[in-house]
Amino acid sequence: MINVFHDHAAAIQALSFFRPFVRRSDFPLNVAAISRLRDEAEHIQNAINALKPQLETLEDRLAAIQHDLSSVVYPVNSLPAEILGRMFEVAMDSVPPHEINRTRFRITAVCRLWRDIAIAHPHVWTRIYPPRRTLNSSSDSLFDDSLQHARGLPLEFSLPRHSRPPRFLFNSAAQWAVASVESTPWSRFASHDHRIECPRLTKLVIDLQDFTRPNQYYMELDTPNLRELSIRTPTYLTGPYLSFPRHQLKKLTIRQSATYEELLPLLAELVGLEELVIASAFNWGGSVDPKFEVTPVLMPHLSTLLLGALTNAYLLKYVDLPALTTLELADFDAEEIQLVISCIVRSGARITTLSLMPTIYADLKHAFLSPAFSPVTQLLVTAFNMRPSKAQQCAADLARLDTLPNLAAFTLHVAAGRRQDRNWDRDARDGLVSLEPFLEGVASRAANALQAVGHGMPVKLTKLCTEFSAPSRISSQDMRGAARLQRILKSLSLCILQD
Repeated sequence: MINVFHDHAAAIQALSFFRPFVRRSDFPLNVAAISRLRDEAEHIQNAINALKPQLETLEDRLAAIQHDLSSVVYPVNSLPAEILGRMFEVAMDSVPPHEINRTRFRITAVCRLWRDIAIAHPHVWTRIYPPRRTLNSSSDSLFDDSLQHARGLPLEFSLPRHSRPPRFLFNSAAQWAVASVESTPWSRFASHDHRIECPRLTKLVIDLQDFTRPNQYYMELDTPNLRELSIRTPTYLTGPYLSFPRHQLKKLTIRQSATYEELLPLLAELVGLEELVIASAFNWGGSVDPKFEVTPVLMPHLSTLLLGALTNAYLLKYVDLPALTTLELADFDAEEIQLVISCIVRSGARITTLSLMPTIYADLKHAFLSPAFSPVTQLLVTAFNMRPSKAQQCAADLARLDTLPNLAAFTLHVAAGRRQDRNWDRDARDGLVSLEPFLEGVASRAANALQAVGHGMPVKLTKLCTEFSAPSRISSQDMRGAARLQRILKSLSLCILQD
């Protein structure tokens, strides 16, 4: 249960818990303070010891209840066929592509009733993943049966990597709504039968290898309604492999390296693009057309941009993004953040959602203090270790109300495998990532905001989230501190709503 603070003084007092978060080795405790802390620690330990028997009793009772419940057989077959069929559909939607056939087989193998219900629900059959034996044959009855049971509904088709995918697999292309196609190369078909019509296809993930061999016939996908495309390199769009109206594409993901020479002319054609993801670093081969240096490419509808590697921000020298609201920089330095800021100012963009993965605080500080990021309301930062002086500076900058003045939600992400300087920080040597600078900064910011309420300034930052892809890299102290600060900020938000 969260205790809502009924006055600002109580909230500020609660936030003061985080003030000692920064190490204070310069101020040793006196004898009286040490004695008091030892007495308090002994009292807490005695209380814990007294509660342990009660906790063990409750755990034993819980285990007994769970054992009894596990033996209960629920009458699943008494459910209406519509509900059971919907359960099958949810099960099929929840598994990864390579588990599709196994899950469908397990459902239909239980009994005749389940098999009949599954066949009567075509959505159970709309995800297609050809097994290996199908890829090595000229026909497959199981594949044909799946198409028949789908009854013409749009399909999600996944083709695993294979050197010679059989032609009959593409007979279902007219039903594809979502497709993932891999091959090496992806077609060995006759030249008179290379065009595949995909009138329903809206989302395509394509990964081809060795498709530029001479004297090789290639399949061309005609996708008039394509909206989302994920490709390895822009080369896929320069050859006769995909046919679609360029202005209709809404989302483009480029997973491997590209050159500016390839990408900029392509972006000039994708005038309707709303989301662009570039996962790998640019290849510096080739040269930029001088016209793009004079007149940047205007992308009037692009609202989301994700740059996944160092040097990718140099793209922003050559584009104008007036509609940009969401920006993710997975790796950057001070020079690149300045390029980002220049693009934002030149384009007149308003970034409201910002995601950053810095490695040193000097780079992060440019984003914190730049007026170009003043509209940001949601911030995600991947945590990293800092030198003590930089940690104090980070906490102090984050505590300032003029740092990202509209910030309402702050997310801390802890990732696995981040590069760390292990020479100066004990936590870094232990493989831990310290959240102290960020927690201290957020707590101080909240306290400063409460003190400024009397001057007519609202409390804006009321939400703190933590994301852990590597929970083992967080100390128990930081875990407790983050949880407590989350509760306090939630109480503040409730207090604001009541006022």
